Amino acid sequence: MTTLISNNCYGVGYEKAKKVDYTTPFFSVFIFAQDYITFLESFDKYIAMTPRISKGNMSRHYKYPRKYPVLLIGEHNIEVHCAHDKKGAQDSLDKWCRRRDRMDLDKSKMIVKMCDRDKFRPKLGHRFLALDQFPNKRLFISPKWKEEIKGDDVTVVTISGTRCPIGTTLEKLFPVPSK
Repeated sequence: MTTLISNNCYGVGYEKAKKVDYTTPFFSVFIFAQDYITFLESFDKYIAMTPRISKGNMSRHYKYPRKYPVLLIGEHNIEVHCAHDKKGAQDSLDKWCRRRDRMDLDKSKMIVKMCDRDKFRPKLGHRFLALDQFPNKRLFISPKWKEEIKGDDVTVVTISGTRCPIGTTLEKLFPVPSK
C-alpha cells in the first residue's frame, strides 16, 4: 500500500477511497514550505518524534493564534497546522501518532508531494527535487515558476497562474497515482 506524504490536503480523496484507517499523518494538515523541506531532509529523524502541542495555537507564521491546533516537531519547531481538526489539540496529536504508527516507512512505496503554496520559494523547490531518498516525488508549481524551476517528469506545471490550487482541488486535477 502506498503511503502519501504531502505538505497540504492533497490526498484526502485518495485516503478516503482506500476505506481503511488512514495510513499517513499528513492527512488534512498543512505545513509551511520551509518547515516541510526541513522535515523531509531529515525524514527518519522527524517522523520518529512525537510532536508537542503549541501553547495557545500560536504559530511563528501568524501574528495571532490559530483557531485550530498547531503541533510542533523537533528542535526546529516544525509546525503542523491541523486546520480541519475540530476536536482540539490533544485529538490532533493522537491522530498524528496513530496514523504515523500505521505508516509503511519503505520510501520506495511513498509518494512525496510538494506544491508552491505556504511561503514557497524556488530554492525550496530545488531542495525538494534534490531529495534522492524519495524516488516517487512530485513538485506541483504554477506557471510563474516554470522558468526558475526547470524540472523533469517530477515537476508538474499546473494551470493556476500564481500558485497551485488548494490540495483537494489539486488532487482532482492531478489524482494521486496508484502504484
